[in-house]
Amino acid sequence: MDTSAGAAPVLESSTRDAPPGDQFEQFCDALCDVYLGIRPQRIASPGFEADVLAFGWGDIVLSRMRAPGHEARRDRRDIAAKPDDALFLNFSDTSASVVDTGDRAVPVAAALPVLLDNAEPFRLHFDDARRFRLYSLRLPREVHGHRLDAADAIALDDRLRRTVLGRQIALQVRLMTTEFDAGRIEVAGAMAAAVAAMVRRLWDGGAAASPAERFADYTATAAAHLAEPDFGVNEIAALHGVSARTVQSVFAGEGDTVTRWMLRARLELARERLGSPVWKQASVARIASACGWRDASGFHRAFRERFGDTPGSFR
Repeated sequence: MDTSAGAAPVLESSTRDAPPGDQFEQFCDALCDVYLGIRPQRIASPGFEADVLAFGWGDIVLSRMRAPGHEARRDRRDIAAKPDDALFLNFSDTSASVVDTGDRAVPVAAALPVLLDNAEPFRLHFDDARRFRLYSLRLPREVHGHRLDAADAIALDDRLRRTVLGRQIALQVRLMTTEFDAGRIEVAGAMAAAVAAMVRRLWDGGAAASPAERFADYTATAAAHLAEPDFGVNEIAALHGVSARTVQSVFAGEGDTVTRWMLRARLELARERLGSPVWKQASVARIASACGWRDASGFHRAFRERFGDTPGSFR
């Protein structure tokens, strides 16, 4: 995997080299490091070839699990033994699933995210006749100073499936997992922060956030799209369900504009990549393109104005 500079997995485990009789237990040990207190149920097959990979950025962790279909549970006993009140945004592009919380059983179609509350009991079932790939984004429970309770988490999951912003989150999650699978962990991390910001916005609709919090949300979204030359104020507004004028006002309150902020962010990203061993074989023009420039000459000019030297001097 061609991971970005500075990106190191917080968990990387595979059962492939273990004896078939030991594979399931090894998988359980790895799984519980990320999904605290979840008990996978053994399947009929003696072997259990699976792998788990996770990267973390502060209180956000993005993981991918590939495994045979199975059922996993978290009950009151597990919660008491291993307390954990994180929320998980789960997404599988290969298999439908059913989430049973006792009070309700929610069928989840493939390629649609679902929110799980790790402080409450649940049962998660994937078709045991096929392998599946599951991505999980571990999110903090606090949103703009409000600690979500169990009812809040259910309401948030419902909004995820019923609102325009929820559908936009699903699209962003799909793009995030594509970057993750391609080994572009730096980009996936920026997108994970953007998804977390969108989930916060899904909860409060923008009404409860302070200008500083909105600025942090909008810049997280912008940072996830630096490679897109046409991404700007209108796109940020659309993803957050607000007007372009609202976005402009928030940036103005910080003494900035979307255009200036994205220019600085693209230049800082380019400077970082120019000195990164991961990008050592890439040309300056390739790095410029990957940071959102359509032409190398414009990049060279902006880079010199910002840093007082040529891009080549940073290699």
